[in-house]
Amino acid sequence: RSINQGCGTILTVKQVDSAACQLGKKRVLCESYGCTGGDFSFRGRKWIGDWLYVLGVNLNNPHLSLYSMRGERKRDYPANIFFPQPWWGENRLVADYFARLSYALSEGKRVVDVMVIHPISSAWTRYRPDSTGPVGILDESLAKLEKVLLNNQRDFHYGDEMLMEKHGSVESGEDGAVLRIGEMSYRVVIIPPSHTLSCSTAAMLRKFASAGGKILAVPPLPTELEGVAVS
Repeated sequence: RSINQGCGTILTVKQVDSAACQLGKKRVLCESYGCTGGDFSFRGRKWIGDWLYVLGVNLNNPHLSLYSMRGERKRDYPANIFFPQPWWGENRLVADYFARLSYALSEGKRVVDVMVIHPISSAWTRYRPDSTGPVGILDESLAKLEKVLLNNQRDFHYGDEMLMEKHGSVESGEDGAVLRIGEMSYRVVIIPPSHTLSCSTAAMLRKFASAGGKILAVPPLPTELEGVAVS
């Protein structure tokens, strides 16, 4: 199944997946199923949950569990996943499935060797309250890149420039150069359509390239450092 047939934005899930793995966190929690309706099926819960787990989540937090469905609560962002429901006795069909999947995906060490530099700094340099078009273009370009990678089964993480400055380094080994962010090591760095990079990121990429690391850049290429044009 194509990632295009998912049920939400890839960006938010991959952001938390990236930060958790880079900072050595074992669990990646996501609240799910809010506003799906009181008649939402087990099949739908599995579909949404599987989509999240493929993208890096490993702890499913169902929304929500009400002790009572009196008054407005009956219609307050259902589904209510708790004992007042007539199907509660069968809930283990899907709950046990995600419990086992959560355990399996929380063990071992995650391996992702592609890192995409997050273009949030470019978005800030182009953002204007009365003109969001340039930021929208960046967002659409990034979403397209995400889908191209995942539809070709190339998992990736995002590199936040502040985390890169704090936890990043370049290492050379027998298998070539890697750009390391905390607990994760990446062999390929992708610069998405963007306008600016931080000075620390540019310096790290120069070192990575000099060590033989692979860098791919998708036009338009950044021509600024810290939001200032480079001559």
